[in-house]
Amino acid sequence: MLRKELFAPTDQDNKDATPMLEELAVVAVHAWIEQLLDPSKGTFQFILDSSGEYSNDCSTPELRTAMPVMVAVNDLADSSFAGVTENVQSYGRVGIHGAAAVSDVSRNCFLSCRITRMEMKATKRHGLFHGFPEELKMTVVMATMEQALATRVSNNDALNRQQDARRHSDELEKK
Repeated sequence: MLRKELFAPTDQDNKDATPMLEELAVVAVHAWIEQLLDPSKGTFQFILDSSGEYSNDCSTPELRTAMPVMVAVNDLADSSFAGVTENVQSYGRVGIHGAAAVSDVSRNCFLSCRITRMEMKATKRHGLFHGFPEELKMTVVMATMEQALATRVSNNDALNRQQDARRHSDELEKK
């Protein structure tokens, strides 16, 4: 309903406001362009009209190749999606399941040891998994073994689709 009202208003207030909104949009776009082309702004060096060192036409082929793989987030800890993306971009042929798992393990500090070596010797515990009750450990291992083939097939399929998409993207880039 919102989309319909936005592009084809039926409400009289919205109809009356449309001409003013159109004028405001033009003013906003001009202000935005002015800000982008301001040499004192950080965006200036990336704009084609500025002939900046990072603009596509003025950059070196090496820089153009490197730019798309630059991290687009400020802090990987703030976003689980950013962690997955970073793992996929860094390690190439990695399944989305594995990339997500590594991101989660890293972000949640699952591998950091919460007990000292002396406590490990005294309690005979060597990590989080070994602290689980025996029934739960057996259940986890059995479930993992049962799902291994399906997970591997799904993971390989996802990797192949990822490789095809990357190949297609490279072909489009060459064209």
